[in-house]
Amino acid sequence: GKGRPMLVASEFPFRDIVGVELSPALAEVARRNAAAIATRFSSRTPIRVECGDATAYPMPAGDVVLFIYNSFDTELMLKVVKNVEAALAADPQRSIFVVFCNPVSGACFDASPMLTRRFAQTIRYAQEERDYAEDMEDAIIIWQGGNAPPPTSRADAKIVIVKERWRAELHA
Repeated sequence: GKGRPMLVASEFPFRDIVGVELSPALAEVARRNAAAIATRFSSRTPIRVECGDATAYPMPAGDVVLFIYNSFDTELMLKVVKNVEAALAADPQRSIFVVFCNPVSGACFDASPMLTRRFAQTIRYAQEERDYAEDMEDAIIIWQGGNAPPPTSRADAKIVIVKERWRAELHA
């Protein structure tokens, strides 16, 4: 995409912020957006945009937060899950958090024996965010692989696909 989740992530003290985009044109837009933020907020973590296949992108060492917004169909999302599982198997002491907004293919992560749902909730967009979203709210699920305390209540909410390959909701 155009890098909006990375721009938001730059507001927090992440060690690295890397986006992976298959489209060279979109990757270039994301780079320009990242450069504009770097100019305005020089103390933020630098953003790096890679042009490539996110389903096969090597997982960096250490703890990772992976953000996904309904990026892939089920077949491709299964490749992402396998990539996460391989990274966890290589270093069982690490934590990998998968933050999935509008989790249309979230069942792929639910099926992984190496990932535990930590959080599931429908969240309304803030007024200032509504210009960037098609809907007023989105379902968000967070999974964690690695050492984890028990999940929050409602983490087991059911994913209901309301628009095939496009929109998911959570039901209690």
